[in-house]
Parts: sequence; C-alpha cells; structure tokens
Amino acid sequence: MPFTKGSRPSGLVSIDVKTIHARLSKLSIGESVTYDELALLIGREVRSGGSAAWVLQRARHMCLYADGIVIGTLPKIGVKRLSDAEIVDAGQDIVSRVHNMTVTGMRRLSAIKSYDALTGDRKVKFNTYTSLCGTLSHFTRAKQIEAVSKAAEKSGGQLPLQRMLEAFQDK
Repeated sequence: MPFTKGSRPSGLVSIDVKTIHARLSKLSIGESVTYDELALLIGREVRSGGSAAWVLQRARHMCLYADGIVIGTLPKIGVKRLSDAEIVDAGQDIVSRVHNMTVTGMRRLSAIKSYDALTGDRKVKFNTYTSLCGTLSHFTRAKQIEAVSKAAEKSGGQLPLQRMLEAFQDK
C-alpha cells in the first residue's frame, strides 16, 4: 500500500495510541491518571485541542471495545476508570444528549423553506427523519424515562421492546 506524507494504512494503530492504551488499561477501578502524565508518555499534548487529543480518544475507545472498561474524564485534570455505579450514572447524560440532539435535529429539518419544492425522494427522507427525531425526542423525555424506570423496577431487569412500548402506553 503506498504511503503519502503523514498518512498510514487504515487499520494500523499508532505507537502513541498503543502506549496510552497500555497505561489506561492498567488503571484499577476508580484510579485516575493526569493529562500531564499521559502527555509525558508520548511527548505530545493529549488534552482537548492538543495535537494528540485524538490519541487519547482512540485509546479510550480501545479500552471500551477491546478491554470492556470505561474511561471517563476529570475536567482539566485527566481521565479515570469508572466504577459500575459511575457507568450507570452516565446513562442519564447519554439519554439527555440523545434528547437534545433530536430536538436540534427537528429544528434543523423544520427549517426547510418549501416542502412542496422537494423531490419525491427528499420528501420521503424528510418525513422519515422528522418522524424518527420526533419519536426519539418523545421517548427520551423525563416522563417517559420515569415510566420505563417504573416498568424496569417492576420487572426486575431490562425490558424487551414490547414491554418498553407497553410502559409508554401505561403511563
């Protein structure tokens, strides 16, 4: 495979990513490491906006997918291996971000000037995406989350799709 200046073949992991991943994968639950320590390992800045911020992101991704561990951030300090309780608590942030993204997505999609001017294909896409965004937005509202929470507590476990839909109807 030919290389161009500054490139590498897809699928290869840089030595910097491997180095940071090795350090992160050795963290015990609750243990943290500073951005400065990580930067010393590879000789580049790993903080957000730094030249090697992507290296830290990729290493965290590898920890999740290769090792099954979650590395969270400590703003302006570094990163930390999360406990099971902290991982569960992060679920609220995930659902909140999905909700906000779908609300923003609906606003963007609704900003079209003329639905009638769209081609048939684009009308189908518009209707599909607005329907999906509206559905996701609805299901990630506080009242809906509460309904699912009550149903999950009642069942004592995760809810299959049909039971989720029933929980939304029962609220």
